[in-house]
Amino acid sequence: MPHVSSAVYEEEHPGRAYDGRLLGRLVKRYVRPHVKLLIGALVCLPLAVTLELLQPYLMKVVVDDHLTTGKLEGLIPLCMLFFGTVAGLALVRFAQMYWVNMLGQRVTYRIREQLFARVQDLPQAY
Repeated sequence: MPHVSSAVYEEEHPGRAYDGRLLGRLVKRYVRPHVKLLIGALVCLPLAVTLELLQPYLMKVVVDDHLTTGKLEGLIPLCMLFFGTVAGLALVRFAQMYWVNMLGQRVTYRIREQLFARVQDLPQAY
């Protein structure tokens, strides 16, 4: 087994997780053309959190105000509202996943396209 120098595994800046300037350049170059997808995905976050937090609250209201007291009127609309929040959450999560995946695919495509163009511009002797 060949010996690999330890210099191969050394970090350039130990403890530094990322380069903020490089990340900013990459976001400007690759994500900015698809900012609508990013905004759509980010808008879905608070909607999903709201719908997730609404479900246990509705369950609390159903149990505390209707099931334990025996008062069953008004239970059907609450159940319909609960199932509506479940369906709404599924739709919001789907939209968020779709938009994030589309953004990732488009960014990856653009990077590959530029890499291929660069490789094609290299001299044949390379």
